[in-house]
Amino acid sequence: MGDLVVVVPGILGSRLADRDGKEVWGLSGGALWRGIRTLGGSVRDLRLPDDIGDDHPGDGVRPIGLLHDLHALPGVGPLVDGYSGLLH
Repeated sequence: MGDLVVVVPGILGSRLADRDGKEVWGLSGGALWRGIRTLGGSVRDLRLPDDIGDDHPGDGVRPIGLLHDLHALPGVGPLVDGYSGLLH
């Protein structure tokens, strides 16, 4: 067995799915369409309550993978170089 490398994504680096398993944060066609169709509501729904502290939000959102490749989210943040190069 070789060395073990653990990749912990940054704040924008994880693909997220809702309680129904639908991608809500990512670059899939479904996630992008939901964002457009809800005028960003699907992304705003990911916001945590101000008083949550260390408690679990109980919202059913879970990570489903890493964001790969170069991408940008206009109005949200800067150009992001995904994790493809690191994982290779």
